[in-house]
Amino acid sequence: MLLNYYTRKTLTAVAATDAALSAFLQCELWRQAFAEADHAANKDGFESIGLLLRGAVACARCACLKQLARPPPKNSQICIS
Repeated sequence: MLLNYYTRKTLTAVAATDAALSAFLQCELWRQAFAEADHAANKDGFESIGLLLRGAVACARCACLKQLARPPPKNSQICIS
């Protein structure tokens, strides 16, 4: 019974490692197949997504700070999550 348990654990570890390594290598081979123009377009796309994400985080932070700066209305319960 103990041997069966360790056998399953070992097979799971080997299979997971194999799947992760295979996915990584396929991704790298796919990237190497890009032309130089495709690399530039891909990089530009990631940079624009990064700007959008940073803007969304800053906007959310600003809205949160504005909400915290307001005094709570009287006779209301404050819910802290």
